[in-house]
Amino acid sequence: MVAVLLGLVVGAGFSTATFGAYNPSWDGTSEFVGLAERTGTETLVTSDVARYPTGDPSRTVAVVFAPRTGYDESETERISQFVQRGGTLVVASDAGAGAIPANELLSNLGTEARVDGRPLRDEVRNSEGPAMPRATNVTDHPLTRRVSEVTLNYGTVVDPGNATVLVASSRFAYLDVNGNDQFDGETNTAEEPRSFPVATVEQIGNGRVVVLGDPSVFINAMIDQPGNRRLALGLLEPHDRVVVDYSTRGDLPPLRIGLSLLRQSDPLLAISGFVAVAVLGAIARWRA
Repeated sequence: MVAVLLGLVVGAGFSTATFGAYNPSWDGTSEFVGLAERTGTETLVTSDVARYPTGDPSRTVAVVFAPRTGYDESETERISQFVQRGGTLVVASDAGAGAIPANELLSNLGTEARVDGRPLRDEVRNSEGPAMPRATNVTDHPLTRRVSEVTLNYGTVVDPGNATVLVASSRFAYLDVNGNDQFDGETNTAEEPRSFPVATVEQIGNGRVVVLGDPSVFINAMIDQPGNRRLALGLLEPHDRVVVDYSTRGDLPPLRIGLSLLRQSDPLLAISGFVAVAVLGAIARWRA
């Protein structure tokens, strides 16, 4: 019985979802969230855009991992206000169809940058194969001051518009336009190698929006690849608060959602305390 209850508690408190904040497996982001907590920042993992700060957000960074669906009008307005008032928003988009909801959000926020969506490969500068390009062209910027490269994993590129390019691929990279997982640049000029932006930043109101062409840069299996941990620290350390937004993914375990609600509600916290005492008392009487 105890083992069953323990299994239920563990299952309710952890996740197996890709990019999940409470997923300790290779495709989760628990290490990224732990890194935020270890930098001394107040870290909030949420599935509710209403949790974005409404006051002065200038010391807050919000991170959106691979949005699955678009934000509705009220959610977009809340995020827009957060940025306009001075917050930093990081949108880390998937390649392929994952670029569509990311671009919808970026368009509604008024950014120039857009996610291309087609896979980026590099036959020369890579880690463990062409699908893991090492982006070695890094701009001198406060967010990348300690970054010399970033390693992608089946990522895509960012069309910057007038945005500032933070990180770009090596000159040997190419877009796999026909999706055949191989270089066809000798016969297909659309796959001609050159340097492509993979991360940008731009000013929106009093805040800024960072666009990254690969959310898997920060998954547990990738964060220790060349440059990735330093990029994470560059985004996190300048801020006092981190909001990790899973609003469009619905990946938060029920126990974590409950604990989050308790933390923001004193009445609920008091009621839960009384319930816990009552349950412990009942268990003690039953054992006696």
